[in-house]
Amino acid sequence: MNKTVKELANEFGVSKQTTHYHYNKLTTSKQQRDSHGYIIITDSTEKIIRDRVTNKKRQEMTSLSVAVMSC
Repeated sequence: MNKTVKELANEFGVSKQTTHYHYNKLTTSKQQRDSHGYIIITDSTEKIIRDRVTNKKRQEMTSLSVAVMSC
């Protein structure tokens, strides 16, 4: 089922800007818009963005743990 940027951002717990950033990093063949120009996020696109967002969150948490441990 297609989702909006806002729906995806809420689901992932990130900002719409973060979702847009990862969407814009996709190849143009994976970027889709409806007849009004709104971004359409398909299931396959959602999976790619989800992987990128969770990897980024994981990296941030690892960096934070290292910083806390070194104090």
